[in-house]
Amino acid sequence: MDTLATVRPASGGKDSQYQSDYAALRGLHSLASDTGIAILIVHHVRKMDAEDPFDTVSGSTGLTGAADSTIILSSTGEGKVLYGRGRDLAEFECAMDFDPGTCRWSDLGRPCDAFGSETRKAIRCALKDGMIHPKEIAEHGDLDYDLCAKTLQRMAEGGEIEKGGRGHYRLTPDPHF
Repeated sequence: MDTLATVRPASGGKDSQYQSDYAALRGLHSLASDTGIAILIVHHVRKMDAEDPFDTVSGSTGLTGAADSTIILSSTGEGKVLYGRGRDLAEFECAMDFDPGTCRWSDLGRPCDAFGSETRKAIRCALKDGMIHPKEIAEHGDLDYDLCAKTLQRMAEGGEIEKGGRGHYRLTPDPHF
């Protein structure tokens, strides 16, 4: 489908925004279920950021509630991120890159791996190589100890890595595997 607005039925004004948004997709959802096909609807996201990517979909939660799966391509300061979840879709988030020469998108992996600072990349590399203590992580990555320790703490608070016991860090499991 082109953008949702081109196929959306006119609202009578009596329904709530949620009811109107849900009704806009109900017919397409029935068509897809009855015929066993997937229907892709292109819609817009709002400009304001949100904790949950679904909250960036323009309109009410009726749109994401009516769809079996929702996939959102967003722009961040670092690059493009594709996020999705749904009834028959495991939740995923991956950094993306578009090649205008081939008109193809490439999956770059987890956004924190693809877009992180050089310090964060060195920390993840050290953790992959089995280092667990801030001092050995700093030495392995040729990093300033204080910067490494502060970055480890920020990464753990942000969920990029996990903090085990006192002074022990590890990578969070990659949800793709």
